[in-house]
Amino acid sequence: MLDGVHDRGVIWHTQGSGKSLTMVFAARKLLAAGLDNPTVLVVVDRSDLDDQINDTLTARSFDGVMSASRPKELQNALAADRRGVIVTTIHKFRDARADLSTRDNVIAFVDEAHRSHFPRINDGGLGRDS
Repeated sequence: MLDGVHDRGVIWHTQGSGKSLTMVFAARKLLAAGLDNPTVLVVVDRSDLDDQINDTLTARSFDGVMSASRPKELQNALAADRRGVIVTTIHKFRDARADLSTRDNVIAFVDEAHRSHFPRINDGGLGRDS
């Protein structure tokens, strides 16, 4: 809701049901919704999903998308108050400061978020590979 009462939520999809398209359409609506030019983060947990969402955004003629390929690139974009869509992997947040952006209009879509809650055996890393 625009009045700030509801500021988070979950959209559940099964495999192959159109998560990428849902994120693309939702991002497009949010950018046009009068949220004072927001930043929409599309966060995935694997590089193949990063490629897939970037391909989907390109195929849908979504302009102004930034793909943050390195942690520093992501951190600089958020610190510089970049608006629009930023696509990245969750691993690039590993050493990020908590105050990179304190705006109210930063929206995060996290694909496969459940995998980032389980540490890998022995290395304590984010997510599982399978």
